[in-house]
Amino acid sequence: MKSFVLLSLMIICSIFTATHGHAVLRTPQPWNTQASKANPCGGGNPNTTPRISYCPGTKATVVWEVQVGDGTGPVTFKLSTTHDVTKFDTALTSTGATPNAVGTYSFQVDIPNTSCQDGLCYIQAYSDSNWFSCASINITPDCKATELALVPIEIEDLPYCNMVNKRTVLLPPGITNKDQFVARDATALSTFKQYMNNSAVIGTPSATCGNLLTEFICDQSFPLAPGSDGAQVTQVCAETCTEFKEVCQVVSHDALYPCANYPKCSDAFKQLPSLFILFFIVIVSVLVL
Repeated sequence: MKSFVLLSLMIICSIFTATHGHAVLRTPQPWNTQASKANPCGGGNPNTTPRISYCPGTKATVVWEVQVGDGTGPVTFKLSTTHDVTKFDTALTSTGATPNAVGTYSFQVDIPNTSCQDGLCYIQAYSDSNWFSCASINITPDCKATELALVPIEIEDLPYCNMVNKRTVLLPPGITNKDQFVARDATALSTFKQYMNNSAVIGTPSATCGNLLTEFICDQSFPLAPGSDGAQVTQVCAETCTEFKEVCQVVSHDALYPCANYPKCSDAFKQLPSLFILFFIVIVSVLVL
């Protein structure tokens, strides 16, 4: 009887674990940069401008990331030459190691000798652990092997990621109008709700936890443009990341939030002394005059 109970618990745990993995397309950049099980494209809104152009009849490097160990498994690639999310009717052959642990995996995907309707194709990637991602590409002899750079653009009137309103963020080419901004914001909110309702991701879904999680999601959905010195600007710092993990009781999905990759919060204030000195000099100059 004890053996039966133990076996049952092991089966239940394995099913639970397999339900909460995280894996996502990284190159080319997907419509939704957050891992998602939404079939067929992992949520997000189709980008009407291809991020990258591939030459027909060549091999393309496609990168898949396993963020949590239970997001492993073989990855399949398909193509829609009519940029229709209901018609991924072209299977793409690929070579590469089967993802079996947390990390990034590069695949060489065979690009067919075909063209894209209106210069736009959708590529779909999905794992047998049911994680989906899609990206916008083109297949043309006039191909370029590198992705188009993100475009700086000022954002306003976002209801969820409102901390970036009136600020300049970096977005994929083709996302240029308010409706597209709001749609991207809605995807971010959907991801927030999904994570907050998933006890395997967020152990303690409090209001404080939600505020901290929002910073992460909005930082990834609407990354701030670099400062005037070209340095990267993030909405999250290492100490905030650590606080988030503690407040939200992030345990099983700790790998989703690599705090070491974020700058220390104190770095954001390194320029304050020089600013105070400059302010003092200006005040003194005004008084002297």
